[in-house]
Amino acid sequence: MRIIITVDLDRKGNMPQYSESTLCNLRDESGRAARVARSIALAEQTFANRDKAGRWLRRNLSTLGGRTPMELLRTEAGARVVENLLARIAWGAGA
Repeated sequence: MRIIITVDLDRKGNMPQYSESTLCNLRDESGRAARVARSIALAEQTFANRDKAGRWLRRNLSTLGGRTPMELLRTEAGARVVENLLARIAWGAGA
């Protein structure tokens, strides 16, 4: 899944007046939401079960230094670690 939000900062005529920093924060938030959604979908595909995927995403994993996958999804680098781990699980390498 890919979500793209674009705002032409030179053409604000028909939209509420937001500062450039607010618009950048909105873009960052949408990026985080897309990252989490992408990883949840991948976990559900990997475990073939929504409940199992949810439990895995909230479980403290020694592979992740005792953190949960959801904690790592706060950053793009963390999301890559989670997605890599899910790929290993899917290929039978385990966690």
